[in-house]
Amino acid sequence: AAREPQHLEDDREAHRVFSRALELFPRSAFRADLLFGTAAAAFALGDYGQVVPLLQEFAASYPDNPNFENVCYFLAYSYLRQTAFEEAAGWFGRLADRFPNSAVAPEALFQQGENLFNLARYAEAVTAYKRVLDKYPESEFADNALYNLGWCYFESDRKEEAMAQFSALLARFPQSRFSASAQFSLGDYYFNQQDYDKAVVAYQKIVDEYPNSEMITQAKRLLQELKEIQAYPKYLEAMQLFDQQDYARAAVALEKIIADYPGTEIEAGAMANL
Repeated sequence: AAREPQHLEDDREAHRVFSRALELFPRSAFRADLLFGTAAAAFALGDYGQVVPLLQEFAASYPDNPNFENVCYFLAYSYLRQTAFEEAAGWFGRLADRFPNSAVAPEALFQQGENLFNLARYAEAVTAYKRVLDKYPESEFADNALYNLGWCYFESDRKEEAMAQFSALLARFPQSRFSASAQFSLGDYYFNQQDYDKAVVAYQKIVDEYPNSEMITQAKRLLQELKEIQAYPKYLEAMQLFDQQDYARAAVALEKIIADYPGTEIEAGAMANL
């Protein structure tokens, strides 16, 4: 979010004061505080390139300083904002390992998984996401960790395990902001497996349970497509009876198609031949 003008001015002034103090007193007994203050102001100003060397010096020189938790946090996010995913993952992991009782430990573990995922290091990302679920099952990151765990398996070509995670998400967090997407992914999986009955059930749940989802239009389109797919072999069977001049049974089959698959092109063909 954009900083308000007064806050920005305060950040600039803080940055000016701390930076000047670092220049004037390079060997000050308060160097740790000056490094952190300058870096915190630079972070607030979005100057992540300056944050990194300042806090790297802090981390190397003052590993037992009370501000070390915040140093890990600012360093990790500074690397992330510069898309240095490997370094970000390392610092998020260091934060989570050293401060497991911190309020930001669940976030740090989750972000470690995110950065490893961005590096396509899916096995390591799986470990991070599982740690979120095991150590912090009630945290605000639990549903996202479970959802992303599914995508780690999916990207690793372990699709059945991926679907198991999506199903677990739906069972455990039915109102999660990721639930509709997980439900849609289940539908896509069954569709691609040509398990059309299960695909219909999965897509229909989006229509019934997530009517405000951005996926609702696509789910309805796929449900219509599945109707056509399911109706077609039944239409072929009916026409085979017609070709055999078994008109009574053909009529029954065509009437069932009309009843079961309204609004499809197959229905129109069935009506024409009835």
